[in-house]
Amino acid sequence: VLSEFSGLTPKAVPNDTAAYSDTAKPKAAATAFDKQIMGMANNGRSARDMLRTIQMESGSKLNRQLAAVLLKMQAIPKVEAVGRIYNRNGGLVGGVYQGTTDTVQLSLLGEAGAERTFMHEMVHAATIQSLRRGGMAAQRMKALFARVQKDSALAGEYGVTDVYEFVAELYSNERFRAALNTINDDTLWQNFVSIVRSVLGLSSDQKTALSDALMA
Repeated sequence: VLSEFSGLTPKAVPNDTAAYSDTAKPKAAATAFDKQIMGMANNGRSARDMLRTIQMESGSKLNRQLAAVLLKMQAIPKVEAVGRIYNRNGGLVGGVYQGTTDTVQLSLLGEAGAERTFMHEMVHAATIQSLRRGGMAAQRMKALFARVQKDSALAGEYGVTDVYEFVAELYSNERFRAALNTINDDTLWQNFVSIVRSVLGLSSDQKTALSDALMA
C-alpha cells in the first residue's frame, strides 16, 4: 500500500492517553472508495471535504447519514495520513483520534476499510469531549454502557472496552450493532438512540434519518 504513495516516509505514531484507536482489521481488499478516502487524507484534504464526499458517494446509507450529521455539528478535527500506528499494546491499527491535538490519523497500511476507520474516528472526535464534560446525557450513556458491558452476548467485543469505544462501534461496526440486538431487552436500543441524540446535540424529538437507520 505504501508504494502507491511515493515520497511519503512512514512514521510510527504511538497512542497517548487521550487517543482512541480502531483495532478492527478488515479482511476484504480495499474498495475503490476506500482508496479514494485514503487518497484524500494523504493529499491533505480536510475532514469536512472527506465527510462531504462520504455524504454524497458512500455505498453505506448509514455512513452517508452520519456524515451529514457530523457536518451540521461542525465536529471537524484535523486529518492526516501516516505510516504505522500502534495501539497501547503495540499492535498495528488502522486509525486513531488524538484528543490532545484534535487530529484523526489514518494509517496508509490500513487502506482496506479506510472509510469505516475514518468514520469511527470522527465519531470519537464528535463525542469524546461531550462525554467527558458530563451532564445528564453523558451520565445516561455511561449508565447504559455499564449495563450492557456485563452481558455475555458482548463478551470479547471491542465496543465494550470503554464508553467511548461503545459509542463509536455502534455507529461504525454493523457486527457490533447486531451483537447488541441479541440482548434480550426491548428498550435498550431505543434508549441508546435517545441518549446519542442528546450527546451529539440533537433535540430529543428530532426524528432524523440517522436515527431511523440506527433503528433498522
